[in-house]
Amino acid sequence: MYNEGEYPLATGEKGKELLSYVPYYANHPLVQEAVRELEQLESQQKKAKKRGRER
Repeated sequence: MYNEGEYPLATGEKGKELLSYVPYYANHPLVQEAVRELEQLESQQKKAKKRGRER
């Protein structure tokens, strides 16, 4: 299964960039909602990781 490694096709801006190449996906409301949810999750994970380092 996945660990904490980087998978550029499924993370961050690279994934959004790839979606932009396919207008059907880039403009689909469910895809846009999924992207927003993943961005929120990514932000939460970064904050949790930062808090873990501060301890």
